Amino acid sequence: MRIRVFPAALVGPVMLVLGLLGAGCGGSRFGTDLSQRPQPYALAAPTATTLHLPQERPFNITLGRSNRAPGLNGSVEADAATNGQGTADARVSIQQGGQGEALIQLGHALRNDTDRQTDVDFLIRVQFELEAATVPAENRPGASVGLRLYARDQRGRLRHEAVLVDYTTESGGVQRIGQETVRLTLTLAPGDALDVFLAGRVVGEVEGPRSAAARLQIRSLQYEITTQPAPAVRTAPS
Repeated sequence: MRIRVFPAALVGPVMLVLGLLGAGCGGSRFGTDLSQRPQPYALAAPTATTLHLPQERPFNITLGRSNRAPGLNGSVEADAATNGQGTADARVSIQQGGQGEALIQLGHALRNDTDRQTDVDFLIRVQFELEAATVPAENRPGASVGLRLYARDQRGRLRHEAVLVDYTTESGGVQRIGQETVRLTLTLAPGDALDVFLAGRVVGEVEGPRSAAARLQIRSLQYEITTQPAPAVRTAPS
């Protein structure tokens, strides 16, 4: 039997809207490192400004990669694609045993080009769709979907992390549409750079004759970035 992402018979007829998916097993961190760092967008205005992405400027972090290892009698398809207009797609399909993984990273790199410490407020909205299933349909490992938000500075320090999706077929097959809104404020010293991005991953791993498939689509990613000079630090009187 062959499966692709995804026959309705595997996941049932439901299509639900949800916020946070917490049905996974709390998998390990993934996708924190960028294989390529773009030239950061310069925050150069000395006064408060607001930037809307991708309406005013495309996202500059648009990375995707995949790998596959079919079993002896199996086949594996794995693909990852992103673009600067705020959409992405990661998918894995395994027939009759094998392993596959697809990773997407989508967001923006920026740098404080002013001579003052700057507060950067992010309002991030993401709409996504995910699917995961195995054949035969069983509540056991086989396919997983994860989505996280990271903020990482040029020194490699993780300034923020949010788990948006963590799902495996240990909880059964799934087909969902979801959306998340994240607000955060980070302070950048003069010359500091920051990468703020989504990392999404789908993984399939089954032994023959089992099959599995997983998919994560970012339907829309939008940033509203507001910058303003940080309040001056008062020094204690001598």
